Amino acid sequence: MVVVGEIGRDKTYGRVTFGTIPTIAARLQALADPNSIIISHVTFRLVRNFFNCQPLGAYSLKGVSHKMDIFKVVQEIEVSYSFKTQVITGMTPFVGRENEVRKLLTTWENVKKGRGEIALIIGEPGIGKTRLLRVFEERIKDEPHTWLVCRCISYYKNSAFYPIINLMNSQLRFGKQETIEEKQKKLEEALAIYNFDLNETVPIMASLLSIPISKHYSAISLTPQKQKEKTIQILLNWLIKTAHKNPLLFVIEDVHWADSSTLEHFTLLMEKIDQAQILIILTFHPRFYPPVNEKSRLTEIYLNRLARQQIEHMVQEVTGGKILPAEVIDLLLTKTDGVPLFVEELTKMLLESGYLIEEDKHYKLKGDLPKTAIPDTLQDTLMARLDQLGAVKEVVQFAAIIGREFSYELIRAVISLDEDKLKKELNNLVEADILDLQDDSQHIRYIFKQALIQDAAYNSLLKSKRQEHHLKIAQILEKQFKALVLTHPQIVAHHYTGAGYFDRAIEYHLKSGRLLVQQSANREAIGQLRKGLKLLEHIDDEKKRNQLELDLQITLGIPLLATKGYGAEEVGKVYERARELSQKVGDIPQLFPALVGQYRFYLIRGDITKAFDISEFLLSWAQTSRDSHLLLEANRSIGVILFHMGEVATGFEHLEEGIKQYNPVQHGNHAHLYGTDPAVTCLSYVALDQCFMG
Repeated sequence: MVVVGEIGRDKTYGRVTFGTIPTIAARLQALADPNSIIISHVTFRLVRNFFNCQPLGAYSLKGVSHKMDIFKVVQEIEVSYSFKTQVITGMTPFVGRENEVRKLLTTWENVKKGRGEIALIIGEPGIGKTRLLRVFEERIKDEPHTWLVCRCISYYKNSAFYPIINLMNSQLRFGKQETIEEKQKKLEEALAIYNFDLNETVPIMASLLSIPISKHYSAISLTPQKQKEKTIQILLNWLIKTAHKNPLLFVIEDVHWADSSTLEHFTLLMEKIDQAQILIILTFHPRFYPPVNEKSRLTEIYLNRLARQQIEHMVQEVTGGKILPAEVIDLLLTKTDGVPLFVEELTKMLLESGYLIEEDKHYKLKGDLPKTAIPDTLQDTLMARLDQLGAVKEVVQFAAIIGREFSYELIRAVISLDEDKLKKELNNLVEADILDLQDDSQHIRYIFKQALIQDAAYNSLLKSKRQEHHLKIAQILEKQFKALVLTHPQIVAHHYTGAGYFDRAIEYHLKSGRLLVQQSANREAIGQLRKGLKLLEHIDDEKKRNQLELDLQITLGIPLLATKGYGAEEVGKVYERARELSQKVGDIPQLFPALVGQYRFYLIRGDITKAFDISEFLLSWAQTSRDSHLLLEANRSIGVILFHMGEVATGFEHLEEGIKQYNPVQHGNHAHLYGTDPAVTCLSYVALDQCFMG
């Protein structure tokens, strides 16, 4: 890598270049006579078809660890043809997986007979999971079937239903310029095809897809948990009804990155396909295993690394059937360790490196092959491929900052290139096998062929440049993609984190956590809020840090109550910390929910005295403030604790008061703020009180 930086100021200001390449250039310049050009062996390989060069031998250059062959440029060669670097494009050659294909085909035959099946494809990154799926898809392309694919992505792991939403948007073919009414009509038509009750399903699915519904539909009156359960049920019915028309192949790629809500949906689906023509295929890394029912019909396919013979076959596929020298094959075997992607990328790099001379039916090694000709890691191999992209490398680096998957609209908004040039360079990346293109006529999206390629491009940028790009992306998302920011605030949090704007990142993690709590996606909410808490160490201003932490801790209490239980030690610590912070920063409104959380913790733990003391304090506070929200929660709290203390009649009065104060419109958000609906609690305990009072 070459680093160019600015040093000094005023009269001493200047630009300085650092790195191995500038060092070599300076040493060659010192060797060159006036009006002559001296080049390294690397440059010679690139220009030898255009210039006559005189070899000057191997030189030891100061600052360079090994001797280097250098050349003097003599004159230009007149050529009547254009020189092209050979690039092998297309998918990874399919080698050594026929048994695995046969397993999938056998499973598919069972599905067509009305037996639901599950296939698990397990393997490390780069081992060929996606390649196997594409070959399988090609083998059954002439048979009637429906093929649906959900792709799970790492940094959407805490985004509820993200893979499902992506799939639904793709199936409904929503256009960016479409109105809300047009989107709603498409949704209605899609649901009507499968005879769904539109009055029941349209509001639920519109909520999932963030589409405001028209007034002739009733607003959703379900609790967040019930709405989530209903959403999953509709999605299950949709897939099962799809299979009634044609056998369904439902592929979930990289399920180890699935969010908890999506995983719950997949798990329930796998339990209901016994008599359906559905084949579910899950791909995932060996470190993960999905929660499948032991009674399900399972086919497990473990993709192992390639053996020597298979590697040699794959290399020949990449070289177009031409044989590589034995020492090159040996080096490939040693370096690749049988990972197909590694074999493919290293072979391509070798073909483009200049160390091999192409002859009739084989390649000949030009001299000895230096050990440095093949990088020791796949990261280095992918970087070598990226370096050969030339000017297009800037586009792939910017794309890597955006993420594994990105839309054309977003990259066009953030990169400073005219539209024609950007399209051309994106097409070059597709042709170079770096990106996959998905074009559903409404949206153009690109996906890095491998996450490792994205990582290599991302890490090739200096930290300061990455931060600059992350900041630009975050700000453009806020200004131009407001709908996306509203439904997926964690994306903006990711970019502000990368930019080093940690306070803004925390605010968006908080927004994401609150949104997920409203959706009853509690595990995902916990993940987002904890990410925000981890970033607090970067906030120097103590007052601001304490306020942000208070907001995060208060919000974190709700999903922890739902997943860990009211009496969990972790819940107690969160509310104790929230109480300390609210007193420290003087945030009185936030102290109330912190105390409510502590009251519940002590109640469930059986510490009745502490719970009662807090509930009395809450009631006194609420009566002094005369705030209906506080009075409602205070009456609920003291009514419940009095029931557990045996003071049923007094508790009954407080609960009745709570019921009178409750207004669904005014107090409907209490379920999100305090974890449960106060009216439900009051009515439940009133019934118990009445039983005890006869």
